[in-house]
Amino acid sequence: GSFTGEFAGGLRNAVFFTFHPETKEIWATHMGRDNLGDDLPPDEINIVKVSGQEQKLGARRFGWPFCYGNQVKDATFNPEKIERTDIPTDCSQTDAPIIELPAHSAPLGLAFITPETWPNEWKNNLLVAYHGSWNSSVPVGYKVVKFKVDKNGKVSETADFITGWLSPSAGSGQAKVYGRPVDLKFGPDEALYISDDAAGIIYKLEPK
Repeated sequence: GSFTGEFAGGLRNAVFFTFHPETKEIWATHMGRDNLGDDLPPDEINIVKVSGQEQKLGARRFGWPFCYGNQVKDATFNPEKIERTDIPTDCSQTDAPIIELPAHSAPLGLAFITPETWPNEWKNNLLVAYHGSWNSSVPVGYKVVKFKVDKNGKVSETADFITGWLSPSAGSGQAKVYGRPVDLKFGPDEALYISDDAAGIIYKLEPK
């Protein structure tokens, strides 16, 4: 084609995305801003759908920098002058995340479990790599989490899928980090490959 246009905005550090195996819609991770404490704002997973006539700005907006989470106004962000007219300050005009994640988890790679060799009860479950916090008083993340989720984003079950990259003593302030998961990819051999930019290695995970 010959047309170039913005597809979506307000996605902060939406570095990784994947396509849902059934709907083919884009699911993307989103990191919330810093300096609002340990518990805010939530990190997010968004379904980046095609904009419709109701999107008067021509593309969907997912909140940042004026809104976070479920259309919550960031009361601490009040610039004196706003030059751009395509970024809504009214949070009701933004799309809420489909899944809220713990603040500072730093979600990066995500992947749906589709290989036939994996357990059938995990079919189309979502895996998300939590890269881990850098400025939370109590370290969070450093793991891969599995969500049992339908195609519309409704979560019925959440569970840690892989842990062990953060020492058990992390809560005491004596945290030791052994790794930070980054991306998740299923290979043609149907194994899951997990990159780790702290240890500088790639893990290969196969179901038994």
